[in-house]
Amino acid sequence: MRPKFFWRYWKIPALFGVGLCILQILTAFVRFGGREDWTPPMLFEIPAILFGLVLFFLCGVLVGLLVQRLLRGSTGAWRVALIVCVALATPLAVLFSLVGGLLGPPVVLIYTLIPYLLLVGVPVLIRKILLRFVSPPRAKEGGL
Repeated sequence: MRPKFFWRYWKIPALFGVGLCILQILTAFVRFGGREDWTPPMLFEIPAILFGLVLFFLCGVLVGLLVQRLLRGSTGAWRVALIVCVALATPLAVLFSLVGGLLGPPVVLIYTLIPYLLLVGVPVLIRKILLRFVSPPRAKEGGL
């Protein structure tokens, strides 16, 4: 069995992490606009900026792991439906993470996962429950 630290496994979470960082930066530019007389940030602002980007990257990695887990084993129309749900949940996750940023760093992680859990996780759970009740019972082997 291969370890879980190879690129093929971590590719989707890493891409989600980088994508969420880029979306956060774009959202900040749209919200606050660029400065006319742009100056570099002050020296004491740099650790805060880096901490924010690391935090949003971790949020993206968690979301990527969640989505990767939920998409595993799905095929056809169901997989397309889940990918559409992920696309719908992404803007909400960016907004929720901004709201979570006002409440503190741990809340950013929690608030980012909420749209994905509601828009992707709940349909997966409902489908698994329905398949459990609809599927025919398995025949027991080796006996009466």
